[in-house]
Amino acid sequence: SYYSFDYGQVHFIVLDDIEWIVPEENKDTKKEKKGHYQGGLGKEQLEFIKNDLQQIPADQLVVLMMHIPMIEIEDRQDLYRLIEKRPFCMSISGHTHHHEHRFITKEDGWRGPKPHHHIINVTVSGSWWSGSPDERGIPHTMMADGAPNGYSLITFDGTEYDLDFRAAGRSASYQMNILAPEQVTADQTAETEVYANIFNGSERSKVEMQVGNSGSWAVMEKIDEIDPSYKQLSETENAVEGKKYRDLPKAKKSSHLWRTKLPAGLKPGTHLIRIRTVEMDGDKHQSGRVIRVLPARPVEKTASTTVTEK
Repeated sequence: SYYSFDYGQVHFIVLDDIEWIVPEENKDTKKEKKGHYQGGLGKEQLEFIKNDLQQIPADQLVVLMMHIPMIEIEDRQDLYRLIEKRPFCMSISGHTHHHEHRFITKEDGWRGPKPHHHIINVTVSGSWWSGSPDERGIPHTMMADGAPNGYSLITFDGTEYDLDFRAAGRSASYQMNILAPEQVTADQTAETEVYANIFNGSERSKVEMQVGNSGSWAVMEKIDEIDPSYKQLSETENAVEGKKYRDLPKAKKSSHLWRTKLPAGLKPGTHLIRIRTVEMDGDKHQSGRVIRVLPARPVEKTASTTVTEK
């Protein structure tokens, strides 16, 4: 079903965007094809949205909630025409079992003056309760983009909103994973990559890394790649024979992954890597991990032969 309601100063519209395709009989085999679904709203629901929004002032925040992401809805262009002129509108979905901030632009047919913010929200079940169990016997169920399972808290203040990511069973401060080797030799630091998976990060986040207490903060590069730690974890766990847990799904590219390299010239010893981020809504988070730098490998001397011309 679909419906709308006001809560405080915010207007919510709950949509049913799962469109079932009725199977048809195959004329050759006389057997019915399998039914399936796709993202869609239909004329009646679009008319409901149109009539509903006519009652809502332009200066009131409108939040659309749906299951399948808006960018996968077959008739989304019709939906865009209904909301793209509203200055205060955002939307939330699920379905994909990963966490992502998507900004819909003219590349997808959006005609509004500014991109539409669509949140594909983290799921409590993560990767469908797969992966090895933790000390409580519950699968860790890390999602295929490298983010943990969990939920979001959204705070509304007039037309403004703030979304906070919460990992299930962890403290509110757990907002990122940092991937770096346990140790590296001094002559290899400048070639050593450090990754940061900022769970609630987006293209509007600023992510920086510092090594040591007095090092300068270096801006990290946002990349659209698979999280190396999830890839390694899934391959290791899925290869276990006789396991009594479900395989993790295949890794997918993460929309909240950053990368940089360690600075050159780090002296042997232990160093603290710090990662800090400022999110699109101004939220700030910081975390760190220790890396050990070993003395550079000695250069091996090779025998040489001198040829004297006669």
